Amino acid sequence: MNTENKNSYASFHIRQALGLSITFISLGLIISNFDSPMISISMWIFLSVLWTYGIFSAINGQTKPIPLLGNYFQKWFSNIS
Repeated sequence: MNTENKNSYASFHIRQALGLSITFISLGLIISNFDSPMISISMWIFLSVLWTYGIFSAINGQTKPIPLLGNYFQKWFSNIS
């Protein structure tokens, strides 16, 4: 969708999804060192809530960044346009 004509809406949500994916992998690697189900479940709930927020934002046609990290993702991945 975003390879031919650059669509700012698609670019926005690609950056958000990429940021969430990298956050998920990073937290997973860090948390895997601890053998605590409470820490793992907390991470899953936290990321599931952020992912759900992002999906509903995209479905509604809005470009609202996800809470806490969304603005950082837009800055860090600004080369994706």
